[in-house]
Amino acid sequence: MNNPTNFATAEYISPKTTTSTVVYDSLGNSYNVYLNFTKINENTWFWEAKLDDGTPLYKITTDEQLVNDPANGVIAFDSNGNLAATNWSIVNGNIVQSGGTAGFWFDPAEQGAALNPDVNPPSIAAAGPVMVSVNFQELTQFAAPHSIAVTEQDGNAQGTLDSFAINTNGEIIGIFSNGLTAPLGQVALATFNNPEGLLEVGNSMYAMSSNSGLPQIGVSGVGGRGSIIPGALEMSNVDLAEEFTNMIIAQRGFQANSRSITTADQILNELVNIKR
Repeated sequence: MNNPTNFATAEYISPKTTTSTVVYDSLGNSYNVYLNFTKINENTWFWEAKLDDGTPLYKITTDEQLVNDPANGVIAFDSNGNLAATNWSIVNGNIVQSGGTAGFWFDPAEQGAALNPDVNPPSIAAAGPVMVSVNFQELTQFAAPHSIAVTEQDGNAQGTLDSFAINTNGEIIGIFSNGLTAPLGQVALATFNNPEGLLEVGNSMYAMSSNSGLPQIGVSGVGGRGSIIPGALEMSNVDLAEEFTNMIIAQRGFQANSRSITTADQILNELVNIKR
């Protein structure tokens, strides 16, 4: 009994694994949800969903019915580790396929009152029930340590507009602080039956006139309308060759005038010398 080498090391693999995710109600309030998985036998697992304080969530059945039973279910794998069934439940100690769980739901107002009866923010009470569907279709089972994670979800926290950008279609895309992007509007373009009849109002701006016809408003690239290049600086619309020519003419004219002044000065100088 006193021999320190008189023992054996047992290999132990926990039959449980847990992952967590964040879900949001209709007003953007966040809630931490834990999915706990417990191994029943070689190819079958029992799962249940709870909030971070351990409060059980309620079941959404496969026929989209909201019931007050705790959100849990059974998933099974075949001999190759592929998913065999996801909508099984435990009824009276037996695993049955009918009445399976497709997700969970809870009422934030009830959960808030349960956590703190004296505080129930109006933003939580007005959110309404939160309904979450669970997709186990990507799960597999192999002879390896347990690992599971929620890789994607379609909820978002509340956010504010941080910036915006305009794409080549003229859509104004808003970028929000929660990482969400959404279209805010679209830049429209117009064509005229007679563009030459537009009325110039200055600063490279034109207005509709009786000669131009009515504007045909639409999106860029359709119906003969031009395209939009966001982030580009428009070049000058003047004729450089003509402007260079005018500049040379003005320069030569200035030189000719300066020569006339020089000639007149020389004449006056000669007159002064004659008098002397």
